[in-house]
Amino acid sequence: MGFGYGFGLSGMPRGTGRLIYAALAGGPKAESEIKDYINKFTGIQITYSLEPVLDFWVARGTLKKKEDGKYELAQPAMPGPMWF
Repeated sequence: MGFGYGFGLSGMPRGTGRLIYAALAGGPKAESEIKDYINKFTGIQITYSLEPVLDFWVARGTLKKKEDGKYELAQPAMPGPMWF
């Protein structure tokens, strides 16, 4: 599975957006749970905060932030590709 090399426009490694989306397709998760999902899937330990990107997606309407601080998809996961 090739996500490519380098960084995307958001400053994150390419493919991170797809991994965040995949993590949230399984249900609401806190930032630490999303990082754990990415670590288990790729073996990469994320040391930076995902919160700026998650909050941007909330403002954009892609995600919702629940009162308990967990993020969830604003709409059910789509079966086709999702471009970020």
